[in-house]
Amino acid sequence: MSHRPEPSEKLHCVLRCQSDEAHLQQVYAGFATLARNGAFTLEQKLEKIDYYESQLPGHLHTSRDSHLIVEVDGMRIGYDVHDAGEVPESLLANVDVLFKRSWELAFVEACTAPKKVVPLGANLWVYANPPDWCAL
Repeated sequence: MSHRPEPSEKLHCVLRCQSDEAHLQQVYAGFATLARNGAFTLEQKLEKIDYYESQLPGHLHTSRDSHLIVEVDGMRIGYDVHDAGEVPESLLANVDVLFKRSWELAFVEACTAPKKVVPLGANLWVYANPPDWCAL
């Protein structure tokens, strides 16, 4: 069970970033803006990974560059902003909930944990104003 902060404590979010993929910018901007406004403290950790996964179909070989994990109060929140509808099982296995940009019911129903997968929603080009380190 995770520690629940007291009302006077701020949540702390850790963005475990793997890339600066363009579709992730809206997620980075949202977290940076909320942190700047005092909603929580924010830390970014750059993860070095091999993006290429030869065992996957060709259109998914480098899909890992579209993944992000955010840790908040012991919870792991995943983001998949890749164009493909397939649910990335390697990411899904390591998170408590997965926000999926290209959410397709058939792929979600076929994955190992469909209740953990939710639509990310609108795909908007959003950047923090002013630009900040989360987007770099």
